[in-house]
Amino acid sequence: SSTTTTTTSNNNNNKKPPATSATTTMTITPRIYQQVGDLFRHRFSTHAGWAHSLLFVAELPSFRPVLPHDIVTQMDQFKEEEQQRKADMKKKKKQEKESNIDDNDDDDDLWN
Repeated sequence: SSTTTTTTSNNNNNKKPPATSATTTMTITPRIYQQVGDLFRHRFSTHAGWAHSLLFVAELPSFRPVLPHDIVTQMDQFKEEEQQRKADMKKKKKQEKESNIDDNDDDDDLWN
């Protein structure tokens, strides 16, 4: 199989990186995959593949002890914030669902 690598020149560092919405996406769609790749190529230029590999390795528990303490702290903080965001979204959906059920109950009372 052949692999095609796309790189961008360092001249793109003046441009704004492409906008992404990965935080609101549940799965990696081809569009999000492309946006993430573009973001890495913009930020790291010819080192985008290397940066991606380091990011992947940093998530592996076996490499955690060799990471700088401040990076581990940032990763832990992000994980906590992400868990809280998900819990808040779940709570909001539950409240909306309960609100819709209550609204339907009120409609039933009109017809009785």
